[in-house]
Amino acid sequence: MSMFLELMKLNKTDTKARELTYSDAPSAFLWDKYAKVWKSRQKNHSIGRVYYVPPGCGDNYYLRCLLIVVRGATCFEDYMKHNNVQYASFCEACYARGLLGDDREYIDGIFEASQWASPRALRSLFVSLLSADTLARPSEVWSKTCEYLSEDILHKQRRTFQNPDLQLSESAIQNLARIEIEKLLKQQSKSLCDYESMPFPDNDVRNVSLVIYY
Repeated sequence: MSMFLELMKLNKTDTKARELTYSDAPSAFLWDKYAKVWKSRQKNHSIGRVYYVPPGCGDNYYLRCLLIVVRGATCFEDYMKHNNVQYASFCEACYARGLLGDDREYIDGIFEASQWASPRALRSLFVSLLSADTLARPSEVWSKTCEYLSEDILHKQRRTFQNPDLQLSESAIQNLARIEIEKLLKQQSKSLCDYESMPFPDNDVRNVSLVIYY
């Protein structure tokens, strides 16, 4: 049984424990690694530590944020609750508590760079941000900047098909841009699958979403 699960169990019966966050627990309780239980600490208070988890780790990252602020949780659902509102995920609960940034500086940065940088360079920038686990919500940054990241896609397809009048659906253009992003990530042994809620490209050009209009 993990220390985390045992603390939730302790919170059900111990009023003192319910006043503490997970990171505060070692200040009042001692973990008995043999009995696998928390015991009341009589002296020598200790400072707890929650291991660093990068933003790209999805739920593990969001839960870590909540472990530092939520008190008295007796189940996972308690970590997803705030002001009597039950949220559907750790991520939503973090945003409700104001624990996450909105990535505005990165969205603005991509927009500013779009004034002089090529879409290919912007995709490389986006991949760099992903790889560095810099973004709190990669899918939000993508949705706000995909217009700039995919601006050259239609031109490239017209050249590939040797048809200057070719038109693509917006979903097709975005899908092809994600394919290019996935290629760049693969060079770093990463994938869009590694980032929660980021849409993954459909490599099957026969898919109905990739309609080509002439």
